[in-house]
Amino acid sequence: MSFVGNANDALTVLAEKSERSAEEFVKRMNSEAFDLGLRDTAFYSPDGYHDDREYTTAHDIAVICAKLAKYDFLAPFFSTWRDFVGEGRTELVNENKLSRTYDQHIGFKAVHSDHTGYCIAEGGDNGKGMRCVAVVLGAEDADTMYDTAKLLLKKGYTEYKVTSTMFPRGKW
Repeated sequence: MSFVGNANDALTVLAEKSERSAEEFVKRMNSEAFDLGLRDTAFYSPDGYHDDREYTTAHDIAVICAKLAKYDFLAPFFSTWRDFVGEGRTELVNENKLSRTYDQHIGFKAVHSDHTGYCIAEGGDNGKGMRCVAVVLGAEDADTMYDTAKLLLKKGYTEYKVTSTMFPRGKW
């Protein structure tokens, strides 16, 4: 029996189970990232977070989240605020408070450390069939991170426009 201390530990256990090793899982992560067109991301650990060689951009994180949002079976993992495992002996709490305070929340991940500051990839659904992803990296505090993510989502819902770049036929 394994004891899992946090989501990053859980991810390492899953990585080792899905591939031959955590290292093989990381190779697959980088291959999948390349296939998605992500050229500004490199992973060196299963959680993509604790190795100083790792890097990414807000754009690349948003692309990953948009891809993950297509898999409905993952939604509960991104949106659950609190759960109990091990016959209720262990409580798991989502660090992303938007999972319990933001009605439009669909996920994804909030993290912070002294090295990275406060970071969030937040997905939202405006209730009218539009989903957006906001990514905030390096905020100075949690409130700024959450407020900025909600503001970016709101701007996405209200300011997004589809523009045709093609000339109408016969109008050259």
